[in-house]
Amino acid sequence: MDAKTTSNGRTYSTPNGKSYPSVTTVLSILNEDIIKAWRDRVGEEEANRISGKASNRGTRVHSIVEKYLNNEDTTEFLPHIRQSLENLKLEKSQAIASVGQIELMNLFSQTFSKFKLNISQILLTLDDTEERRRSINAKRTFENLFDIDYIPIVNENDTIATSEIKYGDNDRLASRVAQITNADTLILLSDVDGLYTSNPKIFKNAKLIKKIINLDEEIKKINIRGTTEFGKGGMNTKIEAAKICNLAGCNMIIANGLYLNPIDKIENKNNCTLFISKLSKLQARKKWIISSISPKGELIIDDGAKKALVNGKSLLAAGIKKVLGNFNKGDHIRILDTKRNEFARGLSSFSSLEINKIIGCQSNEIQKILGYITKSEVVHKDDMVEV
Repeated sequence: MDAKTTSNGRTYSTPNGKSYPSVTTVLSILNEDIIKAWRDRVGEEEANRISGKASNRGTRVHSIVEKYLNNEDTTEFLPHIRQSLENLKLEKSQAIASVGQIELMNLFSQTFSKFKLNISQILLTLDDTEERRRSINAKRTFENLFDIDYIPIVNENDTIATSEIKYGDNDRLASRVAQITNADTLILLSDVDGLYTSNPKIFKNAKLIKKIINLDEEIKKINIRGTTEFGKGGMNTKIEAAKICNLAGCNMIIANGLYLNPIDKIENKNNCTLFISKLSKLQARKKWIISSISPKGELIIDDGAKKALVNGKSLLAAGIKKVLGNFNKGDHIRILDTKRNEFARGLSSFSSLEINKIIGCQSNEIQKILGYITKSEVVHKDDMVEV
């Protein structure tokens, strides 16, 4: 594969003692047939092979998005539930989803523990990825799990869903997880090899498209209507996921998860579709910041802080002279110099109330003043753009 990858600055050690730069990959298992395959081979073949890949390769599989529950196969997966699931009411589906989550996490735990890999579970709702403050909280949870060397297993929180449980939504869930974790690559394991020129189950002359570089232009040449009938989430949702990844500076791969060694097939056979993002992750983030909605507040900084920002440093509390407006942690703010000329924009790591308490203070004093542990940078350099 010739997908570009960038190190996120972390390193990790594998059970064999080797150290690698940690490149974040989100692996998404989107098809119930793949989950069945994992279940049927617990302790063997594919589950072990995919788990083993996470332990012995240079790319760490940081996060797995999985989806497993539908009304057709739940009794097979959870044989102790003795009732018909046809026309099941929402509240009953939610209850059974909570049972299924434990069952499947046990499967993952048994498999990954053989390779001395630690896993955790994160259940997300749509608001957790679409609302900025909740998205930032989710991002920090992921980062802290990565720091203590845990692999998050992510799923939509079906137990509190207020609308029907929809299978196709997982493409978007996976792309949002890739976005908020600042991932280098998203791999969608589905029941097809990738994106075809038309539906390969109908048209014998359909060809697998190996690489998409200019998504908006190249997608016009493809008969999307003829491809949406295969793949449980539909190809349209996967293309929308690719657009989200593209804007986030994240590459995306659609591959068949029903093969033995699907990751090997991606690496060695190139039997997949690779969507290449033209933006770096940092470019994508800064482009998003500068084009964001109206800033919620302003910070006036001194000349020393401005000079530090010009040299690529983060904004610290010591360099802030005044706070204007009321804003929350994670809000988009303007940064002004002493003449009140706009110098930069960024995302605040503190609320305006918190910043007013720590103005002019050194970073090592913040915890004592606020009474809790928090970041030392008011605006991190990666969350800031000069204007």
